[in-house]
Amino acid sequence: MAYATSDDLIARYSLASLLTVAPQADDATQLDSAAVALAIADAEAMVDVSVRKRYAVPLSPVPTEIVAATCAIARYGLYGNSTNIPDQVEAGFNNAMALLASIRDGDAALDCALVADNDPVLEADEPVIESEPPFFTGNSLKGY
Repeated sequence: MAYATSDDLIARYSLASLLTVAPQADDATQLDSAAVALAIADAEAMVDVSVRKRYAVPLSPVPTEIVAATCAIARYGLYGNSTNIPDQVEAGFNNAMALLASIRDGDAALDCALVADNDPVLEADEPVIESEPPFFTGNSLKGY
């Protein structure tokens, strides 16, 4: 399930603004759909990684704040390795990442399905300790 589309990016940041940074298709008035799709997919993966401990992913329904965060992260991603990222774009990325951290930490909540209690994802950070049953027990040591 997509959290954002190229139309969402265009609606939030304008085609003219995105054309100055995003790769262009053969026609200089169109975005390269493959590059935009990759930036959105990378952003969606970041969202999923951030929220999967608390919410079932993919998120459904997709909250507006997740669409906005996905767009901000994708827009930042379109700059690639550029050293000339505008402050406004970097601030949008930082705000999106802060929102995801708040969701991850439980300081912000989404109106989405929570992870089930028996989902192994919840236990992924906990150590698993396994051993053989004890050789000596209270019963086996009786009389010593």
